[in-house]
Amino acid sequence: MLKELENAIKNSIFKKVNYYESIDSTNSAAFLSTFDDNEIFVAESQTAGRGRLDRKWFSPSGENIYLSLKLIFEHTPISFEIISLTAISLRETIFELFDIMSEIKWPNDILINGKKCSGTLSEQRLSNQSSTVVIGVGINCNSNFGDSELSDIAISLSEVTGKNINRLEFLKYFLEKWSDNFYIFNKSGFLNIFNRWLEYSNIIGRHIFTTQNGVKRFFVVEDVKLSGELIVINEEKSYETLYVGDCFYVN
Repeated sequence: MLKELENAIKNSIFKKVNYYESIDSTNSAAFLSTFDDNEIFVAESQTAGRGRLDRKWFSPSGENIYLSLKLIFEHTPISFEIISLTAISLRETIFELFDIMSEIKWPNDILINGKKCSGTLSEQRLSNQSSTVVIGVGINCNSNFGDSELSDIAISLSEVTGKNINRLEFLKYFLEKWSDNFYIFNKSGFLNIFNRWLEYSNIIGRHIFTTQNGVKRFFVVEDVKLSGELIVINEEKSYETLYVGDCFYVN
């Protein structure tokens, strides 16, 4: 896989591929790297993979894609911009390869049939000269969740298509799609990416709820800021802003 991925990134912004049979976390490896340029980290399995809000990411060996993109910026990007770029790239890859309709669940999950197929974790560290952003991506390719405790919330591409997924081909296509969208982002700004994120998320007007200290609160999504916050109307018909956390769809 390493040689094929090295060939796949020759004309991209990424200058190095790091491949592991097993590692604690590709994101952790990315931050430990001393290579001073953009690079990719791919593992067959993770012993301490993690998602948003410090949740563990299910990482069995040889079944799925566990990937981190390390990006070095001279400025400090808005986290939501890079997360959105990654999410739309995943959504477009899935549609173009398999003709499967998926949606983006705020801010970064990819859902198929209402179940999570992919998640993204963004982490950022600053130095005096630059900003390092690491985007961790987990994609359920060939896992079987049918008999597991995750069956109600997780799904894999193989379960949807009924076929074994060629992970290398998927990863190569996704990296090309991501690079194309990153070029658009750099050339034209975030608006094109944001508008596609809005289209794929279908979140405007959606009824959602959050759980705070064991209490459910219900909202209707009125708008999304360019920086990612949700503008919502609560049950008292007042406006609020949701900055971070989990939201669940009512419909």
